[in-house]
Amino acid sequence: MTENNYDDVEREAVDDQDAGGLEPSKVADLEDVFDTAWQDGRRPERQCTAHRTNGDPCRRAAINGGTVCATHGGRSPQVKAKARVRLEMAADRMAKELLKIAVSDDAPDNVKLAAIKDALDRAGLSPKTAVEVSVDPKPFEQLLSGMATLTGGSRAASRGERGVAEDQDADTAWITEELAASNVIDVEVEDPEPRPRPSEEPATPKPRDTGLMDMETALAQLRATTPPPAPTGKRRGRTG
Repeated sequence: MTENNYDDVEREAVDDQDAGGLEPSKVADLEDVFDTAWQDGRRPERQCTAHRTNGDPCRRAAINGGTVCATHGGRSPQVKAKARVRLEMAADRMAKELLKIAVSDDAPDNVKLAAIKDALDRAGLSPKTAVEVSVDPKPFEQLLSGMATLTGGSRAASRGERGVAEDQDADTAWITEELAASNVIDVEVEDPEPRPRPSEEPATPKPRDTGLMDMETALAQLRATTPPPAPTGKRRGRTG
């Protein structure tokens, strides 16, 4: 879709801007908004037709097929549905313009070829693409298989091929010590089994105390706790 075609779609959307609440006197001034450039010099193809709270026009890019940006209602379902309808209505017009470019004598060959391919692709007549499927091993698998067939030799043969004299007096005792030190036996420590508890004889239960005592015990306690009787004085009788 070219820039001019986008402008046509946007201008048609401006005519249907009843939902935005714009007055008819302000609709005529909306065409000047599309010619407004951003501060970096770029010219937005689809600029939002809404205004800010201070009255300045919103300079954000509008959604495809719509007249407002996402901030001013472009995310709402009804605005998206209306923009989708505008794009579908403009699809036939765009296809017609594309066919004009494909058969135009003034257009360059590369432009005509691109237009023809695009038109055929939209018509479902694009060339088929074939995917080659092979069962051969992948390059890294071939490399790994070659490494697996490498054979090694002895140390003496390697030193002989390089012309290095064999050192017979080399001290290799440290190798044995290192191997012995690294040969650690990994064992699990088992806890000692618990000793059996000595057998205990069951204690003889004491007779249950009911709080009662026999008569003899009660009398003995009574005698022990009763104080002796106090002595009584003798009265003298009156003599005549």
